[in-house]
Amino acid sequence: MLKISESGYYRWLKNHNKPTKQQLLLVEINIILAEHEDNNNYGVRRMHTALWQHGVQVSIRTVYRAMKTAGLLHKRRIPHGITKADTEIQEQENLIKQDFHADEPLKKWIGRQRIKPLPP
Repeated sequence: MLKISESGYYRWLKNHNKPTKQQLLLVEINIILAEHEDNNNYGVRRMHTALWQHGVQVSIRTVYRAMKTAGLLHKRRIPHGITKADTEIQEQENLIKQDFHADEPLKKWIGRQRIKPLPP
């Protein structure tokens, strides 16, 4: 009536309370996350390395799937270029204004501004 074989039913009956491999992997992942508060931002590759160091050998794809089902993946941060100062600050710093020619030797020097002055 249910179109299930007898052996299939008994196999299900034997295994329905056992944890799956993914559930066991999530237990290991949660142990790693609980070790230190900074581990909460681990990505898939870093978690794969941490699992390997704990003796759990699984593929990166398996770690990805387990973390995705548990909701442990973070949105990937993509940089959007460099930060640019406003035009007024750029004009103040550009004293030479691309004129690198000097009438006398050692008249124009170009270098970076020091952040902290040296002590006397």
